[in-house]
Amino acid sequence: MTGDTTSSDQTFSSVFSSFIDKAETHFNAVAAKTYSLPFTTVPPLAREMSFDMAAYWTILAFSTRDWPNRNEMLEDYKQVFEMLKMLEEGDLVLSNTNGSIVSQETTALISSNRQGQDPIFDVDEPEAWKVDQDRLDTLETARE
Repeated sequence: MTGDTTSSDQTFSSVFSSFIDKAETHFNAVAAKTYSLPFTTVPPLAREMSFDMAAYWTILAFSTRDWPNRNEMLEDYKQVFEMLKMLEEGDLVLSNTNGSIVSQETTALISSNRQGQDPIFDVDEPEAWKVDQDRLDTLETARE
């Protein structure tokens, strides 16, 4: 039967959806250090971890502190944060549904919009670093 959703169901769905977004953000912040994002195919463990984080935050949001089973349920879902730490430290790797390990390559973390100018860093010893004269001229012109 369609259209039978109560307002509390809608509230729960809305809150859980926002926590899924939050969980994906937390997961991606850790995964981006090791993996190239976005994934072409999302690894099952990435989905599971995001769901568990969202469930944890949802239970916190909708339960009272004196709810008897709350702490037990939270402990079950709290394990995902340990898994996230393991992923960050390289003790846990992601695999695809076929069991193949997801390639641990990241995209370039540093990019520049400077073209046609000499690099400043890693050219020589730090004491000898010098800014390209064209760059200095561009900055001077921009200030006028």
